[in-house]
Amino acid sequence: MTISSEINKSGPYDGNGSATDFEFDFKISEPAHLLVLHTNGEGTETQLSGDAYQVTQDEDGTGHIILPSPLPTGEKITLLLNPPFTQLSDLPNQGAWNPKIVESALDKLTSCLLKLREEVSRSVKIKASNDLADLDDLLADIERLADASDGVKALVGVKAKLVECADNIASIQTATTSATNAANSATTALDAKTQAITAKDQSILAQTAAEAARDTALSATPITASNKGRELVGKTTEAEMRTVLGAASNSSVQVVIDALAEKATKVALNSLQNQVNNFSAGPVGSIIVWSFEVPPADYLELNGATLNRTDYPDLFATVNSAGMLQSQGSKQHTQWGNGDGSTTFSLPDWRGEHLIGWDHGRGIDTGRGMLTWQADAVKAHNHSAGSYKVPVYGGGVGNVAGAGHSNLEAYGSVQGLSGTTGAATNRVRTVAVMFLVKFR
Repeated sequence: MTISSEINKSGPYDGNGSATDFEFDFKISEPAHLLVLHTNGEGTETQLSGDAYQVTQDEDGTGHIILPSPLPTGEKITLLLNPPFTQLSDLPNQGAWNPKIVESALDKLTSCLLKLREEVSRSVKIKASNDLADLDDLLADIERLADASDGVKALVGVKAKLVECADNIASIQTATTSATNAANSATTALDAKTQAITAKDQSILAQTAAEAARDTALSATPITASNKGRELVGKTTEAEMRTVLGAASNSSVQVVIDALAEKATKVALNSLQNQVNNFSAGPVGSIIVWSFEVPPADYLELNGATLNRTDYPDLFATVNSAGMLQSQGSKQHTQWGNGDGSTTFSLPDWRGEHLIGWDHGRGIDTGRGMLTWQADAVKAHNHSAGSYKVPVYGGGVGNVAGAGHSNLEAYGSVQGLSGTTGAATNRVRTVAVMFLVKFR
């Protein structure tokens, strides 16, 4: 056999779930000189033993292998030259010359060289112009990479993310600072929460002590003095109280002191609770009359302004849940508007308006919905006539005198004059104030 080709590898062949026959285009002298590698779906490569496949050779030394079952999809088969590095040809001195023996030895030598060439092609090499002294450094770098191979593979998987991080390093540093500030704020909030919990626990302890003092006072022997209770009012020290209680026992005196302390504590707590209630009075959406030009905290003027729903979430939730939002394009100016329908809503505009109680089925001001606007008007009425003139047939003017006429017929034209001075509307006396709505 003559090896005139430099082919030293066939494949890798991809499995398709049906193929079992795979060719090799290099020449081998016997099946044992063929190396069959199997690669599974995870990339693990394994050498197959000779009984895992069947080799069929053509006349020129090439051939193919046949697997007992189809190669699954996602797996691979690679075929390589694999002659042994031995020399078994023996040429005795002055023996018979047999060109076939020499040719076979040269064919095997060529196969070994092709095998080496295939393996060297997959090896790490330095440039021909590099100094061999640099080889040790290269090998050391390779060993370090091998030790960190898992980390390198992980970095390869997030290469795009690393590039993106590098491009946005300034934003990342800013975000880190913001995160630190947020963490500090969270710590401060946690400290405040802890202090609040401590204050709550202390108030519970104080309440428990006060209740115990109350129970003790109720079970103690009363001090028999009709006006002593009144005399004790205004006494702040134990010495002053003893001037009223006289020779009462120490335990009795202490009972009275504890009872008075309990009473004072309850009065102070009730006063504090009343202040808190007054400060937060009124639910979201409640409307007040304000006598200053600037609204107080938590209130907005009803001036028709458009608001962002996320800036005033409590007010929007209240109005929306009550079904008060009207279409922005068709609503009256005194009603709530739905804004752009997704991110905004609008306040009613009550500037310059009078208020009237909603009829709500009474029948006095029918046909009105909540917050609807009503134009000014004059109530229908009659006036009595005293003396007036009307044209008569045939020319001239006729006079009619008298009062209280309920029926009058006039021919021609009749003109009536209203007052030449006055306001734009009929109204009562008013005071200008500001209408406000609570938004949280």
